[in-house]
Parts: sequence; structure tokens; C-alpha cells
Amino acid sequence: CFYRNSNYIILDEVTTGLDLRNERVIMQYLRKISSFKLIVIISHRKNSIINTDSGMFLRNGEVANEGESKLFVENDSFGLV
Repeated sequence: CFYRNSNYIILDEVTTGLDLRNERVIMQYLRKISSFKLIVIISHRKNSIINTDSGMFLRNGEVANEGESKLFVENDSFGLV
């Protein structure tokens, strides 16, 4: 995606295994480019979705919940219907 300057980026578990400092660097960069790219983040970690516009949570391959990510994080209803 970075090589071809694509308009969209799909990242699967982008921050898994990173320390907090490196995770912040990556997330800051993604926020910076998100104004002109569609970014899809697949993650099991709340820190990876805190500053996203919206979230979709899957259970057994089907959408279990969707909406504003910050509401899920604030209400600690991560993935619950």
C-alpha cells in the first residue's frame, strides 16, 4: 500500500507485539494519513481502535456490533451486543 500509494490500507494486528512507544508512533502516523486514505484496522486490542471513526465487531464471522469506536471503548462494551 505504501509502495503504490494506494487510497486504502488494510492492517491486520498492526501493533501486536510492539511496546507502547512504537505502538504510539505507528498510530500517530496512521492518524496523520487517515485524512486522505481509508484505513481498515483488524485488531483485538482496544488501544488500536481508540482513535478510529467507527468500529465493527465480529463474532463467529458475523457482525455482532457496529458504531462509533469511542462509545464501545468508553462503555467497555467491546464487541458486545
